[in-house]
Amino acid sequence: MHVGADGAIKKFNSLSNGSLFNINAVSFDASGNYVLTGFEDSKVFVQKYSDIDVEVWRRTFDGPANLGDAGVDVKTDVSGNAYVLAKCWFNVDQSNVSTEDFIIKYSPNGDLPWPQSGGAYFHGGLALEPNVAGNPGTLSIDSVGSVYAAGNSHLGGTWDGFVSKVSETMAPCGLTFSAPFISTGTSTGTVWLSKPAPVGGQLVSTGCANPYAQRTPLGFVIPEGAF
Repeated sequence: MHVGADGAIKKFNSLSNGSLFNINAVSFDASGNYVLTGFEDSKVFVQKYSDIDVEVWRRTFDGPANLGDAGVDVKTDVSGNAYVLAKCWFNVDQSNVSTEDFIIKYSPNGDLPWPQSGGAYFHGGLALEPNVAGNPGTLSIDSVGSVYAAGNSHLGGTWDGFVSKVSETMAPCGLTFSAPFISTGTSTGTVWLSKPAPVGGQLVSTGCANPYAQRTPLGFVIPEGAF
């Protein structure tokens, strides 16, 4: 749905393919094309439309366990690449599965330019903390193409909010919140980026402590040079 500055609905498109289907996020590029993400039949669903609502391409992505994967957020950069933050399931052991945080990059033509395998890469997607339980929150991109993902992670046996940066050279690095980066509350919980990521300076995030119970609001300030 396209809502104008005056609050009037300019355009409404209904998308359905007869399967289990949901759209969680949309992002527009500089040319007016837009990319959707969500889930379709337990897979990450990504679809691009032109500025006149013509489908350009449609893709799905399967995580390591081939279960209920979903795209949570999507952002496009100045070159028209789309970055999808996804929740994908992995096999903890022979009897248990859990979700982990993935970033999947799509070129303007819908190709997967990142490695198909090796290290943290799986089928062209990048696991932010491979085989570590987590829940993704949101994405932001700065003007030089670095991608910031936020959410929560069970790294170290406790649930903590995190922000992870993937640079334009695909080198990931993460930051788990602890003093002095937290202005209020505690670090446990899910984190959302509330402002676009800068090249330098502070990155402001919000989130909640104990997201499954109290949902206590938090404020985070990440100083310049934290990554």
